[in-house]
Amino acid sequence: MIYAVLFLTNNAIQGRRLMQLRDGLMEAGRKSYATLSDSISNIAVARQYNGYDFLLSRYRAVLDEDRHAQGRYWAVSLQMQIINALLFVGFFGVSFGVALYGVVHGERSVGSMVLVGAYTLTLLAPIEGLGNMLTEITQSLRTFGVFMDKLESVRPSSRRHAEVVPMSSFQPAIEFDDVSLIYPGATVPALRGISFSIAPGQQVVITGPSGAGKTSIIKALTRQYSPGTGSIRLFGQDIATIDVRTLSDRVGYVSQEVLILKDTLRFNLKIARAEASDEEILHSLEKAGLGDLVPSLPAGLDTILGNRGATLSGGQRQRLALARLFLRKPDVVVIDEGTAALDIVTEQRVLEECLTTFDGKTIVIVTHRPSAMVLGDTLIVVQDGRVEDSGKHDELRSRNGFLSRVLSGAAS
Repeated sequence: MIYAVLFLTNNAIQGRRLMQLRDGLMEAGRKSYATLSDSISNIAVARQYNGYDFLLSRYRAVLDEDRHAQGRYWAVSLQMQIINALLFVGFFGVSFGVALYGVVHGERSVGSMVLVGAYTLTLLAPIEGLGNMLTEITQSLRTFGVFMDKLESVRPSSRRHAEVVPMSSFQPAIEFDDVSLIYPGATVPALRGISFSIAPGQQVVITGPSGAGKTSIIKALTRQYSPGTGSIRLFGQDIATIDVRTLSDRVGYVSQEVLILKDTLRFNLKIARAEASDEEILHSLEKAGLGDLVPSLPAGLDTILGNRGATLSGGQRQRLALARLFLRKPDVVVIDEGTAALDIVTEQRVLEECLTTFDGKTIVIVTHRPSAMVLGDTLIVVQDGRVEDSGKHDELRSRNGFLSRVLSGAAS
C-alpha cells in the first residue's frame, strides 16, 4: 500500500510537469517543421539574394529551441523513471530483507521467503504498469485537447567565401553566345540560338510577346536553368564556372513572382543583406515607394507577414522585392516584370529610382509596358525564343512590328 501511494504520487507530480513540458515540446516541433517547410518552399529567395546562411541561421535557432525542449522533457521523464525504479528496488529489498531475517532466525522457512519475493514481484509489476499507463493516458488526453482546440479555432464563425569575378570595362557585362534552352520535360526549346551582348553600365530593355522567351533569358542568366548549347558570360567569365554565391552577389534579380517568408518584415528584408541596419531598411522601403508601410503595421518592422505575404497587396509585395534590391550592391541589376503589379505612375517613379541608385551599373529590364521601354538605352525584341530585333527605341518603333503595335495601342 505504501509503495502504491508513493509510486502514484511520484507519477502524478512528475506527470503534471511532463504535460506542461510536452506542450512546449509539441509547439517546438510544430515550429521547427513549419520553419523547415517555409524555408524549403521559399529557397528561391535565398538563391536570388545569396541569403543561404541567413536563412539557415533561422532554422538552426528553431532547431536549438526544439532540442532544448526535448532535453527538458526527457530529463523530467528520466527523473520520474529513476524515482520509480528506486521505489521498486527499495520496496522489494525491504520485503525480501524482512523475509530473509525471518529465515535466519528460524521464524520462516526458505519456501516462505521465496514465496514473499514472488508475491512482491507479482504485486509491484501491475502497479508500475498502471502508473505508466495513467501517465500516458493523461498526456494523450492533453494532446487530444490541444488538437481539438486547434480544430475549433479554424472552424468558420559552413560559410564559403565567394570568389571574386574579375571586372573589366573591355568585356561585355553580359554576353549570350548562341544559347539554346529547353526545359526538363518540354519538347519545344524556350530559347533558340540567342546571341547578344550588353556593355558595362548599359541600360537595356528586353521586350516581346508573352511566351517569347524573355523570362527564359533571365533564368538562364541567373543559372536557374543551364543552357543546352552555347555559353553565357558575365564580364568575360562563363557563368557555368562562377560559384552560385558569387553570381547571386553580382546579379541583383527581381522577378514578377515575389516570394515572401512567413516571418517579420525585418527578416524578409534582411535576407537580402543580413547586416543591414534598421535605418538602411527604412531607406530601402522609402526608395521602393513603401515609406508609409511600416507606420501602418501593428508592430512595425517586427510585424509577422502572412503566409507567402498574404497580408500584403500584389503591388506591396513587388515593392518589397525592390526594397530588397535597394539593400544590395550588385554589378548587374535584372528586373523581370518586377513592376507589373504597379500602376504606371508608381512604376515610373520606382524604375527611375532604380536607375538613379544603380547609376553606372548594368541594368536589364524585362517589360511589356511602353512606359518602361523608353528607359533603356537599347531595346532587344524577343520572338519565338530568338532575338528578332535590337536597337534604339526610336529606330525600332518604325521598323519592328511588335513594338509598333504596342506603342500604337498605348497611344490609342
